[in-house]
Amino acid sequence: MHGETFYSSQNQQEEALGMFKKAHRIFRKTLGAHSVEAGDALGDMANALHRQGRYQEAMEKVEESLAIQRTLLGNDHADLGSKTFLKALCKAKTGDSEGHLACLKEAHRLFKRGRVETPNARRCADLLNKELIKAGGGAP
Repeated sequence: MHGETFYSSQNQQEEALGMFKKAHRIFRKTLGAHSVEAGDALGDMANALHRQGRYQEAMEKVEESLAIQRTLLGNDHADLGSKTFLKALCKAKTGDSEGHLACLKEAHRLFKRGRVETPNARRCADLLNKELIKAGGGAP
């Protein structure tokens, strides 16, 4: 997601989306539609769409990305945490509070299992704590 970081810092999400689509086409053609790289490019596209407020489209891309990466890496791989967290954010924006909480729990589990210490992992834990407290369930 190096490109996603550059473009988001430049606030050029439409250009970023175009570049990620191009990268996805190249990865599909050279490495196959179900390569880790193709899955990552879909995840980058989902991030760009999310930043543009196109949450339903972002969710579709992140689900495609997760499907590829689950097939290749397994269901418990720590690399799935960030994409699952993005899916949680999309679900919140589309009004699916139950799906939002389920994805937050799953992302937190993946981050914790992989001992991932990133801003997204911390943000996920904080958001999950707030949601659980709001629901009366306490911290995870």
